[in-house]
Amino acid sequence: MGNVDRLYVVVPCYNEEEVLPETVRRLTEKLRSLQKRGLIGEGSRMLLVDDGSRDRTWEMIGEYHRENPLVEGLRLSRNRGHQNALLAGLLFGFFTVLSGSLWVTILIHCCYNLLASAVELAGYLPGALLAGSLMVGSYIISVKRNYPKGEPFHIINFLKQLWISIWALLAIIIVVVGVVGGAFTATESAAIAVIYSLIVSVFVYKGVNWKGVWKALDECVNTLAIVMILIATSAVFGDCLTKLHVPDLAAQAIVGITDNKIILILLLNVILLVLGMIMDMAPIILIATPILLPVATQYCGLDPIQFGIMMVLNCGIGLLTPPVGAVLFIGSAVAKRPMEKVVKATLPFYLCMVITLLLVSYWQDVSLIIPKMLDGYQPVVAGLAGVLRP
Repeated sequence: MGNVDRLYVVVPCYNEEEVLPETVRRLTEKLRSLQKRGLIGEGSRMLLVDDGSRDRTWEMIGEYHRENPLVEGLRLSRNRGHQNALLAGLLFGFFTVLSGSLWVTILIHCCYNLLASAVELAGYLPGALLAGSLMVGSYIISVKRNYPKGEPFHIINFLKQLWISIWALLAIIIVVVGVVGGAFTATESAAIAVIYSLIVSVFVYKGVNWKGVWKALDECVNTLAIVMILIATSAVFGDCLTKLHVPDLAAQAIVGITDNKIILILLLNVILLVLGMIMDMAPIILIATPILLPVATQYCGLDPIQFGIMMVLNCGIGLLTPPVGAVLFIGSAVAKRPMEKVVKATLPFYLCMVITLLLVSYWQDVSLIIPKMLDGYQPVVAGLAGVLRP
């Protein structure tokens, strides 16, 4: 695996009195063996994270810390579950060796689905705000350009249309409930939604026949080809940026400019927007997250989930922004309109999206209030009750 300056082994602990001694012994032997072989540096440690349970775990961690120089300890103020203990340990490890290289090994137990549900819930309110801001923008543009009005709103017509659309709306419910409930992943939900929509279109609404399905597949492949080419080129470009350490240099430059949190958050948004303009979402998340997350949490005071929503929103805006603008190419292909006209028509809506982005960036509860209410999520960085360091 090559030489590693520091290896941090993060171990979330919950009522581990019986297995903790053997775990510490084995990890100590493994770390010392790797150090003797020159595979890891002398600064490597195991970080035992007590999740705040009322037992002897923290007392035992203190004893191991006094006897074993490889042991460090971290304690949450109250029990928030393994997933938060793990996240706290990972963030602490990042902060500890921010200036050096770091490998983090995740051991014992990780309730990933619970954390994933919190992230899923965190996107609902920002998504609703984004939709609302875009609707307001559409209304203003429609009034200024004197677009023709439709029929006046009537509750009876609304209920009729709701009943007609119930089969289509069920697709959204299936996806949301399935992902949040852990029945399937976000990627699997897309495939399920496509199959469900195909069945409803052909057999329920009967708006398309099998000949139309094949035609839709043909158009889909043509559009998908454009997207895949863009993703492939952006992935290569992202690899070049990684080898040139561009994200790392950018993060160092951000911290060196100012210590004002407001300006730092604004700079993070600018960097993510610029990256989103020239790269696909997946490479940005894979490349920029390990670099920018410590900056966002340590220097800006952002919650990790809040930063994640902020990053996704930035990437989404970037997908609508030239010079790459993958969604613009798709819109141009679907609408059969020149790219320059599509870009011009999109310009007024950038203001709506930026307003939503600023709300998410500077107002934590926009992204965290629903996870707190429905999933019991608590920010973990502010909940540390004890730290054991050499």
